[in-house]
Amino acid sequence: GVCEVLSLYVNDVSIKWPNDIYVGDNKIAGILIENFLSGSTIDSSIIGIGININQRKFFSNAPNPISLSQVT
Repeated sequence: GVCEVLSLYVNDVSIKWPNDIYVGDNKIAGILIENFLSGSTIDSSIIGIGININQRKFFSNAPNPISLSQVT
């Protein structure tokens, strides 16, 4: 779903399995899923999606971040 929405604005959107979303060779988003177990079954899950929207400068050790504002 994240790829489909981003594809409305930019080309070359792909999934780097299991949880990164890329535009070309640059990471634009990440997805984190935390499951809570009850015995051997999943009781509940929390899903977080982080998309770089307006950031122009990145001050982390990440090798290839990009934001939507940089590619549109």
